[in-house]
Amino acid sequence: AIASGPAGIAAEIARIAAAATDIAALHAAIRDCRLCALSETATNPVLSAGPAGADVMIIGDPPGADEDRGGEVFSGAAGQTLNRILLALGLDRAALLLAPLIPWRPPGNRPPTDAEMAQCLPFLHRLILLAAPRHIMLLGAQAARALLPAGGSVTLRRVRGRWAELSLPDPAFPDRGQPIAALPTYHPATLRTANERREAWLDWRMLHRTINHK
Repeated sequence: AIASGPAGIAAEIARIAAAATDIAALHAAIRDCRLCALSETATNPVLSAGPAGADVMIIGDPPGADEDRGGEVFSGAAGQTLNRILLALGLDRAALLLAPLIPWRPPGNRPPTDAEMAQCLPFLHRLILLAAPRHIMLLGAQAARALLPAGGSVTLRRVRGRWAELSLPDPAFPDRGQPIAALPTYHPATLRTANERREAWLDWRMLHRTINHK
């Protein structure tokens, strides 16, 4: 039986996520999940897209309205901006692994609560462990706060432009427990000023230089 309350739900979702042995099984578990209240209010779950063996993984903030309607990660205007960035760098979107921070859109695009994040993040953690990318781009403040060691104290202006280490040790995958290089930057949907666009471009250029000198 599932323990009552948010902590019990989070523990059960973590157990379900841990049981997935590949990304297809993880996607099936997300589609079937009705434990988190967000799964009941969202139109569609938004799953990761791209090859499991991708060197680069891109994680965005929770799904927005366009993603919720179509169930496709980085769609709508933000997706078009991301596509232009990738095209300018000569990167193939289809060769990257793209994922939302959580699979379901919070009502009205509000930020997820701490309880909702605790319940949903095991799915992302499992995805990262299964995919084992070498580099991760964290797009947006919510993604940076959820995954970087500094947690809730993270501000993008303070952490962007520098690689950080993201560690998700898993006894089931001892060979995948090494820290992953993570680079936080702005979400494509929030590039409202010339300075933010310039700084985001510098961050993407940093990724491009890093992956081409490995």
